[in-house]
Amino acid sequence: MSVLMSTSVTACSNNSGSSAGATTAAGYTLTEVPGFDFSLAIPTDWSTLTPDDLDDDALVNTVAEALGQDAESVRESADTFHLISVDADAEGFAENLVVSQYELEDALPPEEELAEVTADYQVDSSNYVQRETGSGADAVLYTASGTRGETGEDFAIALMAIATGSGPTSAAGATASPDAVITATFVLIEAASADRAQELADVVIGSV
Repeated sequence: MSVLMSTSVTACSNNSGSSAGATTAAGYTLTEVPGFDFSLAIPTDWSTLTPDDLDDDALVNTVAEALGQDAESVRESADTFHLISVDADAEGFAENLVVSQYELEDALPPEEELAEVTADYQVDSSNYVQRETGSGADAVLYTASGTRGETGEDFAIALMAIATGSGPTSAAGATASPDAVITATFVLIEAASADRAQELADVVIGSV
């Protein structure tokens, strides 16, 4: 499981959730992130772990095994990733997503900050776009594919930052006042292909 960029931020919760403009695609379940008042669409047949589930040994072990980790590491990661969901029934690579939330000092991250998640990889293709969620919130999406530097295995990821709290500005790269604070929810997806990463990202953005 990848680790989000090393941006200097502070974890927090927010007051925004999905609205009437958001939609959940067939085959997905709208799932709430505990403590965030934030929900997103996740494939219905994936196994999902939140901090509320850490005493469920069977679920923790299922998620850990699918991710190639040990149970204790998965429990520790709950301090950073407040929702972990994985295709535990996959043969071979298990697609997965993780959710975290931070306060940013000015605006949603530019491309170079989101691209830090692939700093140790050989990136063959990438894209960065500004998006709008189903409920009209600002978002930015970075997608990339290539090979992992340490293993040479193929990778495909989608990393999005969604403005889920009020602030003077939320657009990527926008000029903000020195005291501006943006609450952003980050969703990192690891998928079997670039097309699949884009597909999952589109569903998530549309559901928020």
